[in-house]
Amino acid sequence: MKNNYDFHALLDDVEFEALAIDIVRVRENLEPNVFRRYPKGRDGGIDGYRYSDNTIIQAKCYKNDFNILKGNLKKEVLKLRNLKPSRYILVTSVGLNKEQQREIMDLFKGYIHSDKDIIGRIELNEYLTDPKFSFIQIKYNNLWTPSTVVFEHILENIILRGPNNFNQFHLNEMKNNVEYYIKTKAYHESLDIMDSHNCLLVYGEPGIGKTMLGFNIAFHYLMQNEELDLFFTDTIEDVYKFYRSDKKQLFVVDDFLGVNYVNNQIKNGESKIYRMLKSIISGNNHKIVLISRKNILFEGMKLLQELKVIIQNMSVELSSTSLENSDKMRICWSILKKSNLQYSLLHSIVIVSDKIINHDNYNPRFINDAIHLLSKIKHDGMYPGKILLETLKNPNEIYERMYNHLHETSKSAVYLGICMAIFGYPVELNILRKCYGDLQESLPWQEWQSFDEALGQLSASFCFVRDMNFIRTLTGID
Repeated sequence: MKNNYDFHALLDDVEFEALAIDIVRVRENLEPNVFRRYPKGRDGGIDGYRYSDNTIIQAKCYKNDFNILKGNLKKEVLKLRNLKPSRYILVTSVGLNKEQQREIMDLFKGYIHSDKDIIGRIELNEYLTDPKFSFIQIKYNNLWTPSTVVFEHILENIILRGPNNFNQFHLNEMKNNVEYYIKTKAYHESLDIMDSHNCLLVYGEPGIGKTMLGFNIAFHYLMQNEELDLFFTDTIEDVYKFYRSDKKQLFVVDDFLGVNYVNNQIKNGESKIYRMLKSIISGNNHKIVLISRKNILFEGMKLLQELKVIIQNMSVELSSTSLENSDKMRICWSILKKSNLQYSLLHSIVIVSDKIINHDNYNPRFINDAIHLLSKIKHDGMYPGKILLETLKNPNEIYERMYNHLHETSKSAVYLGICMAIFGYPVELNILRKCYGDLQESLPWQEWQSFDEALGQLSASFCFVRDMNFIRTLTGID
C-alpha cells in the first residue's frame, strides 16, 4: 500500500528530526546512534551530525509550501560557511519537484553533492513503503493514528468477534488517547520486555500514565496484527474466562491487585495468577500487561511470593523523576493540544512551561485536570499559567476547584457523588440509580436533575462509567 503521510500535520519538530535521522541511517546501512542529535532550540544548522565524515543532517518540518522552505534555507546556507561540512543532507516534510530540487542544489552548491541527499515528502513516503523501513513506521505510531477508517475497522472487528461487550469502552478510550500519546524511554523499554517475555508489569504513582502506557503497548501490537484479540479488564478471573489457547491474544489487566484487595481475594488468587502468567510467558500466542499502583503492588508482593519471583526483570516503574525534561515538555504540549484552549489561555501557560515541567509535583493527570478545569471556570483576572503553577503547589486545590465548580453547576451531581462514596467504587449503576431515587424522595424540596443528567456531570469530573462482567458500573479516578 502506497503511503501519503503529511508529516507536518502528524509529527512535531522533535519527532520529525528523529524520523529524518532514522531514515538516513537505515538508507545507508549505518548502526544506531552514529548520528549525534542536539537538544531542541537553536541548533546552529545541525539536527544530526556524524563526526567520522563531517556529515550534517538538517530536518525542516513545514507545511507543504516551497517558498517558506526556501526562505528558511537561505538562512541555513549562511551557517554552513562556518560549519564547513563535507556533506549536507536535507530532509523536509515539503513535497519537492525536480525543478525545486535543482534550486536547492544550486543554493547549497559544494555542500549537497547529489539529489539523493534532498529528501522531501514524496521520498519519505516512498522509503516508508519499503519493508526495510517498516520498523520506522511502527516506531512513529503518530503516522498510523490518522488512518481512522482503518483503525475503526480493526476495532469494530475486535468488538464483533469478542465475547465481551465491556471491551468496547476500553477500545474506544484507547482510540481517543493514542493520537496524543508521547512515547518515552519507558515505552520502548516496555516493548523490549514484552517482546522478550510476553509479560509486562507497569507500576507507579497515580496519574503518571500507567493505563495510557498499557493502551499504547496494546495499540503497537494491534497495528502489527489486525487479528489480535484485545481484552481490557481488572481481574485475573476474566483472563481465565476469555483465554483461548489457539488464538493470538493480548490482555491488559488494570489495577490487577487493587480489585483483588477490595474483594479480599489475594491469597486465594495467588496460584491462579501464577499459573496463568507461567503459561503466557512460556507460550507464543499470548501477551499480558499488568498495571498497579506502587503502594498496592509492594503490599501485595508481601503476600504473593510466587508472583514476585515469576515477574522479576519484567517490570517498568513510571514516575515523574524518571521522565526526561524533553519528554515532560512534549507531554505538556500534547495535553495542551488536546485541550482546544483559546490562544490567549495557551500562551499564558506556554510562557511558564519551563516552571511546570521542573515542578516537584509535575504529574500528567494533575496538569490535564487543571487545564480541563481552566477551560470551564472564570479566571478572576489571574493568568491561567499562574493558576496552573499555584495548583501544582497544592494538587488538592485542583480537585477542590473542580468540586466547587461542580457544586455551582449541578448540586444533583454532588449528591450522586455522595451516594457513590457511601458504597465505595466500583458500584453498579442500577444500585446507584436506586440510591439516588431514594435520596430524591427524602429531599423533595431540592431541584433534582434526572439520574442520567447528574451522571453526565459527575463523570466529566471525578469518575467514569465502565462495564465489568457485563454490568454497568461507576468507577472513581484513583
